[in-house]
Amino acid sequence: MKFTFTRDRNGRLAVEAAEAPTFVRGLAASPAEREAFLDTGNWLVLSVAVWSGPDLSAIEPATAVVSEFDGGISLGIRPFDEFEELSSWLTRVGVGERSPRVGAGQPLVPAPAPWPTLRTFQSPVWVLFREGQVVDCASGLLSESMLRLFLRQVVV
Repeated sequence: MKFTFTRDRNGRLAVEAAEAPTFVRGLAASPAEREAFLDTGNWLVLSVAVWSGPDLSAIEPATAVVSEFDGGISLGIRPFDEFEELSSWLTRVGVGERSPRVGAGQPLVPAPAPWPTLRTFQSPVWVLFREGQVVDCASGLLSESMLRLFLRQVVV
C-alpha cells in the first residue's frame, strides 16, 4: 500500500491511497466540514503531520491493527501541516476548547486533566467515531496494543 500526498486546485493537502484495502480511505486536509460518510459506521481518523516521519510511519501499523477488526471499523488518513487545520472538521465537538468526550450536538463535559486541548496536541491525532459521534480522541504515537484498546471502545 502506498500513500501519496497531493494538493487540490485550492492548494489543500489530500491523501491518495494506492492499492489500499477497502476499509482505508484517504481524506483531504482542512475540509469545510466533516465528511458525511464519517456519520455511518465506526471510523478511526488518523491525522498525520506531513512533515513528521513518526506520524507517517504510524499509518502502516494503524492499517494492520484496523484490519484485525474484520470490517468492524474503517480508517481515514487525514494529512495536516498546522494543528489549526484540525478545527475545520473537529469544531462540532469542541476541539480547541477541550477535547471531545461526548458526541456532536451534545454538551461538552469537562475532560479530566491533563486531557489535551488543540494547543497541547501532539501528533499524530487519533479520532474515533461511532455513527458520526466522537467516542474518543488521542494524540501522540500509540503502540499497536494501545491502539487495539482504543478501538475496542466501538468494536468488541
